[in-house]
Amino acid sequence: MWGGDCVRMRWTAALLALLILPGVACATGGAGSGDTEDIVASVPFGDGERLVYELVDADGAVVGRGVFTTTVQDRDAFGLVQTYEEVETPSGERPIVDVVTVVVDAVTLKPRLAERSIQRREPSDDEWYLAKYEAEAGEPQLVITQHSGGSERTREIELRDHHYDSQSSLWIWRALAFAEDFEANYVSVNPRDASQVTARLVLVDRQTIEVPAGSFETWRLQVRNGRDTRIAWIHVEPPHEIVQWDNGTLFLRLVESTGP
Repeated sequence: MWGGDCVRMRWTAALLALLILPGVACATGGAGSGDTEDIVASVPFGDGERLVYELVDADGAVVGRGVFTTTVQDRDAFGLVQTYEEVETPSGERPIVDVVTVVVDAVTLKPRLAERSIQRREPSDDEWYLAKYEAEAGEPQLVITQHSGGSERTREIELRDHHYDSQSSLWIWRALAFAEDFEANYVSVNPRDASQVTARLVLVDRQTIEVPAGSFETWRLQVRNGRDTRIAWIHVEPPHEIVQWDNGTLFLRLVESTGP
């Protein structure tokens, strides 16, 4: 399915953009309207869950695979792990692999630690970061250590209230208080760019959709950040899997799920 350099470049760009909320890369202020709040009502997933997704580009081609796993850590925390890889690596070339781990409180899903490792075609282009969510004199802070292009740097940012790590989005959206009139604002933190923005969530309606895993009755969740709007389709029934996610670059579609 690999037709040349343009396809491989498109996959690389799409992979890196997959879970970053629209507009996060450059923004540090707010978006949407209203005050922010904690959005987790009840955690519907547990230890040992595994969800497999196909990554589909704008042309309808399956360009990658994503595997989501949830594991208990230290009894009071979850390790939320996402692994993305291309469907087929060109002969003789290094595979592109993106692995993200976020450690969150098991009840609130508030972040404690985040780590991301991106393996590209050339080792010199590899990227890695470790982000630690800390409290200094009662004020929440994020300390980020990054390795990229052979260099290392550390950055710190003061965190706003009601924050969640952006790479845990496809878990925290499953923990909302689902109702037809639901809407909320919260702070989404992107450690890769040391940025944080206000994200607005609105449950628009219910819709039945078909994905490789089958037919699902879903809530259609509108995710708004500045002028960009994206859509997540969330299974109406617990454990409220993300059945499909359109991030503007790729579609993530559920292929199979294994419960705890």
